Amino acid sequence: MSVSAALIAASAALVTAAVAFTGFLITKDLKTTEFRQAWINDQRCDLAVVIAEARAIVRLPADQRASADLRAFDEAAARIALRENPTKKEWKQPLATIIDIRVALTAGTANSTAIERLVASLTSDAQVLLKTEWDRVRAGEETYQRARKVVVAVGVGAALLILGLFWAIGYGKGFIILS
Repeated sequence: MSVSAALIAASAALVTAAVAFTGFLITKDLKTTEFRQAWINDQRCDLAVVIAEARAIVRLPADQRASADLRAFDEAAARIALRENPTKKEWKQPLATIIDIRVALTAGTANSTAIERLVASLTSDAQVLLKTEWDRVRAGEETYQRARKVVVAVGVGAALLILGLFWAIGYGKGFIILS
């Protein structure tokens, strides 16, 4: 095997390794992205339950609100809280708003205007946080982003190396002989 053929084989092996490594990272990060998307969907669903239950309860006559069944509200609120990392505080304000909604509902003094104001605040805060998570899903995980940049750089370098080798092989002969 000539030196030029060995260099071409080594370049091809380098490109193959980069592609295999990228495939591994994409597969791993795809699963993480799927989990993140499921988290977003579940969070939206539970936020909708909290909002719908709050609106339903506030429409009840004041004397019936105290005895209203808050189980669905409480379950959805608990799922929202349990999904959150306690060391991160992104969802601190929406969780506080959910507590404010529950307190207003059980106090029996809240009117639909006050609940709608709290619901609007919760919706606004949650939309910003969910959009941030969606942007992260769309961009891919950090590992994937870095690997993509490395593979592009390695791929371009390998392509230039291979082109250079073909040029070197053909230089002086006027053309490239691949036999």
